[in-house]
Amino acid sequence: TRGLIELLEASGVDELKYFEHRSRRSVREILITIEETIRELILDRLQNVNAFGLLADESTDVAVMEQMIIFVKYFGELCEAKTDFLAMTTIFKSDGANAEVLTNKIVHVLEECSLLILNLKSFVSDGAAVMTGKQNGVAARLRRLNKLILSFHCICHKLALACVDTEKEIGYIKEVATTLTQAWKFFENSPKRTNIQ
Repeated sequence: TRGLIELLEASGVDELKYFEHRSRRSVREILITIEETIRELILDRLQNVNAFGLLADESTDVAVMEQMIIFVKYFGELCEAKTDFLAMTTIFKSDGANAEVLTNKIVHVLEECSLLILNLKSFVSDGAAVMTGKQNGVAARLRRLNKLILSFHCICHKLALACVDTEKEIGYIKEVATTLTQAWKFFENSPKRTNIQ
């Protein structure tokens, strides 16, 4: 936690006053500073890495802005597998979230981070057609830039899909999910109930 506190202090979070608009630095400016600081630390670790993989997923945030988040996977100094946040990039409505746009965003992030596409060895995604399409998906487009890239459907996304299918088939699973949802809703907006131990 000490490292996190130092990171927040370095990014100027102490200048915020209850996230009011009158603060000297906006929340967005502070978040950008935090992202840049984290990226510098990660890029320092990646300097001597000659093989890495990317994990990418797109989502829509609360402001209905499409985002793509990218993680990098590599072997660290002690030969242990590491996964680190690399970037989050906005996909503008005018661009659309098609495979060409997503591929260009990924290539741009790699260029910004001085990571060679020739060192990219794997690409992991949610399995959506835009990502894994055989001819024009993001993985296929990346493979045109580097023939050695292996593409994988994320195991967590596969598990989520399996759970959805299981819930449809097995009534007991649906009952458990309903009970858990009801328990969550009971505590969700009640600090008093949440604090009961």
